[in-house]
Amino acid sequence: MGSAGVIKDYIRENAIQHSDKIFITINSKNLTYREFDNLIFSIEQLIHLQKIFPKRVKINCSDKSIFLASIIACNRVGAIPIIFPSSGNLIKFLDYNKIANSDFEINDNSCIMQPDENDYRQEIFNNPEDVQCILFTSGTGMNPKAVELTFSNNYNSALNWNEIVHFNSNDKYLNILPLWHISGLSIFFRSIYFNFQSIISNYNKVDFISLIQKLNINCISVVPKMINEIISLKDYNIFKNFKIIIIGGDRINKNIFNYFKKINERAYIAYGMTETSSGVAGYFLENVNSYEPGFLGFPHKNTIIDINEEHIEIKSKTVMKKYSNNEQCNGTILTDDLGILKNNKLFYKSRSSNFIISGGENINLDIIKNVIIGYNQNIKIKIIGMDDYKWGQVPAVFLEEAKYDIDEIKK
Repeated sequence: MGSAGVIKDYIRENAIQHSDKIFITINSKNLTYREFDNLIFSIEQLIHLQKIFPKRVKINCSDKSIFLASIIACNRVGAIPIIFPSSGNLIKFLDYNKIANSDFEINDNSCIMQPDENDYRQEIFNNPEDVQCILFTSGTGMNPKAVELTFSNNYNSALNWNEIVHFNSNDKYLNILPLWHISGLSIFFRSIYFNFQSIISNYNKVDFISLIQKLNINCISVVPKMINEIISLKDYNIFKNFKIIIIGGDRINKNIFNYFKKINERAYIAYGMTETSSGVAGYFLENVNSYEPGFLGFPHKNTIIDINEEHIEIKSKTVMKKYSNNEQCNGTILTDDLGILKNNKLFYKSRSSNFIISGGENINLDIIKNVIIGYNQNIKIKIIGMDDYKWGQVPAVFLEEAKYDIDEIKK
């Protein structure tokens, strides 16, 4: 953190001090600090050219370099970036634009000009309590919620992860998680504060193994579904000599537990959510002697976790400022997760709302129900989450009568 309680722009600082050091690799293309700073500066200019200066900017890009640079550009000019899910993850009948209330959009068709490297660029500082970004998450009703995360939230989350991982500038962190999701975006923020190289790529298990071997990756974050796919390959050398493998987004199963016990590599099981700027609890699997279903771990540094009327309650500097158009959280959130505390060990029971977690993603069962009822309002159905080896849970639809066209319902 900079002087007088402000947060420095470490990308700008490194663009001056370590201009030719590789900051980030996106789809096999290396970007140095200077090159990434130039891209950010060009997007700053794009924002400044608007007739009315935008306050809330919709970020809707498939180009990952422009996507990430746009977030920092907004941070520099005092606009709030609103990060939209990728098109395939938007719930089609929901009005995200209305929820976001943005007044400008940066997308793949935006005209990004090449900046003059001689342009004056002042040192940047940010107020820790200002909103750094807004991300969408699933809501307990039909609408997704817009989560406001401050600079302080993301910075303190990075500090907490550093207490666990102990980052250094030689680390190479493979980021295969969605950038529009806190799981992927938080890795980007950590790389800014701790000066390590992050390698961003889409996930498939073949390329995944190739990247690890080719680039000497030593840090990675994954969801259990990815590990289950790796286990199916029966290759026990994939994570050899890794510094850490962070597994989050859902509970692990016994097969994952046994796999990491066998290969004896450093797997860290994490629990967190968008509203807490990623993980707030967890444990190294090597420190556990036997598999305990639902075990989520221990609170991270400067984090207090309690059970309030069966709900998991989290107090931390990483807890979001608020949901947009709602009251401030003041560092505390009462989650929809039901849990148990035993000797400071946190265990997960279930969700109190009508959700399941499948492959690390929240799925609202009410949305599935409404789609099917839209097909036939008289249909009688029940939808539940069922345990699944690959996905953790999957939604299952039960029909009370067998007179409907099953193929049409599946479609």
